[in-house]
Amino acid sequence: MMKNLSVVLISGRENRHLKSPKQLLPFSADGAKTVLGRTLEVYLEAGASEVVLSLAHRGAEIQEALGTLDPRVKLHVAANSEATPGQQIRDGMAKISASSKAFAIGLTDQPLLSVELLNELCAKFEASSKKILVPVCQGSIGHPVFFRSALASAVSGLDPARELWDLIRDQSSE
Repeated sequence: MMKNLSVVLISGRENRHLKSPKQLLPFSADGAKTVLGRTLEVYLEAGASEVVLSLAHRGAEIQEALGTLDPRVKLHVAANSEATPGQQIRDGMAKISASSKAFAIGLTDQPLLSVELLNELCAKFEASSKKILVPVCQGSIGHPVFFRSALASAVSGLDPARELWDLIRDQSSE
């Protein structure tokens, strides 16, 4: 993985179909690993310099369930449990290190993401001169999305009325 890569993982919007947060659903056969635990494990094993968890709906419950975290993991629980994904991104971006050369934005519920795929995406991004790398699989946009640090202020200062995808579209025309 790239050196000095920060990762912001957002919890997204509330899922009203489940009794517990999807991030806390068991992922391993023995139930010892959760969806979020596995997702975090992949980013840390791949060598992320830091991972910021930006949580909204039921964030305090998720925080409590996480217990002791790896020192590379930072946590932000939104004061407003209805925080939009855009606000979660802004909150997470406020916690990344200024020394980051690049950052990625992903989701807290990607347990099928592998270390190998993450490293492959990082290698493609590092080899490219592009400011943004958006993974695409079978025509669908995926996560995580990688950004050069030059875009940190644009992402952090994104107008609440705009989505991150608006910024990505704007940058793709440059």
